[in-house]
Amino acid sequence: EIEHAEMQGMTSREKLTIYFDSYQKLLNLSDRICYGGTLGASYNALPTSMQRKTDQMVEEHIAWLSNSLAAAKEDGEVYFEGHAHETALMIVAMIQGGLQIVRSAGRESFEVLINKIKQMIRF
Repeated sequence: EIEHAEMQGMTSREKLTIYFDSYQKLLNLSDRICYGGTLGASYNALPTSMQRKTDQMVEEHIAWLSNSLAAAKEDGEVYFEGHAHETALMIVAMIQGGLQIVRSAGRESFEVLINKIKQMIRF
């Protein structure tokens, strides 16, 4: 589950801030990698049981983000066109792609990406 106990009682905007910040913090830990990107990249080589767990993890991730975006939109904290689920899919894909290219494009490219995502949802 993405939402931790300490997130209870927070506004949707605060939760989304933690979400975006967590990826920027990940980049500052040079010995860490994003498990979602790693498992996604090697998905076909994983045993079936691991693929199912990966599917479940991704579904939970997207559902959490989708619910957080929908709540933030309802509260007037963000704005985007279309459904929250579609926006969540796009954000997750953009972040995963950004984490992949940051090695060659530089850390600044990831900051630009996060800022563009925030502009896109009027965060």
